[in-house]
Amino acid sequence: MNTQKVAIPVPEDFVAMIDAIIKQFGISRSKFISTVLREKSMPLERQMEACSPTTNCGRRTKLWKLL
Repeated sequence: MNTQKVAIPVPEDFVAMIDAIIKQFGISRSKFISTVLREKSMPLERQMEACSPTTNCGRRTKLWKLL
């Protein structure tokens, strides 16, 4: 899989929480974040694929609330 680096601001307490989790599992911060993003975005991706351009169902997703 091709990868691309992305820089995003993350609250320090959130980074500390992630670091505590990854220490227990022995994985990198990058691996943890990319895995969580993939797992959380897959249901949204499937929902968006099920919508046709003429329907408004994309607005009903959790993702729409963020846009």
